Amino acid sequence: KRQRGEIAARLRSLPLYRAKDPAHIWPAAFAAEQDTKLTALLRTHVAGIADAVSAHVGTVHPSTGKAGPMATVTATVLKKGAARVTAINATTRDAIAAIVADGIEQGLSMTVLADAIEAGTDLTPLIGRSGDVFGNLDYRAEMIARTETGTAYNEAALESYRDANIEMVQTLDGDEDEICAPWADWTGPIDEAPDPLGHPNCTRDILPVIGEAPAKAAATIEVD
Repeated sequence: KRQRGEIAARLRSLPLYRAKDPAHIWPAAFAAEQDTKLTALLRTHVAGIADAVSAHVGTVHPSTGKAGPMATVTATVLKKGAARVTAINATTRDAIAAIVADGIEQGLSMTVLADAIEAGTDLTPLIGRSGDVFGNLDYRAEMIARTETGTAYNEAALESYRDANIEMVQTLDGDEDEICAPWADWTGPIDEAPDPLGHPNCTRDILPVIGEAPAKAAATIEVD
């Protein structure tokens, strides 16, 4: 809400020729502030997820004499997550600029458009589409944290399996979507394993097959 209000206030103060420029709608200082906010939320979610995963890590990868996968996951997640934060905010900025351009083309005043943006109302009657580009910062941070943590964890787990000369792995995944369904209960050579995750918020696990049976799966991890 505060983000929408700040952008709306800026639109009301800008002449039309400047309102078309994303640099005026979303100036560098504002961009840096948005990156900082989303990154702070990302760190909070990553810390919570890392703690939860660490509680179960011993059951989902073999002992290799080295630190478990979570030893490298957090730093990797924060590094990749920071880049994703910047990309998300840049996408939001460009989408807002497109909304403003559509509004100008429709002959709207910046006051009318700014009021609608600040209120969070559906912009379809004004510009022909919803204009819902802001989303929820906390949800975005949690999605990034879950996705990047899952990716980094499975990548690190596969590396630890290779270090332990594990040749076969099993994937546990949901069967509700066409991306994940083929991997819902797949067992095969480690070099033919699927991508660490199938999509954002994916819950895929990749487990080592030791002897005749796969390792015991970790309990479902719930993160508030």
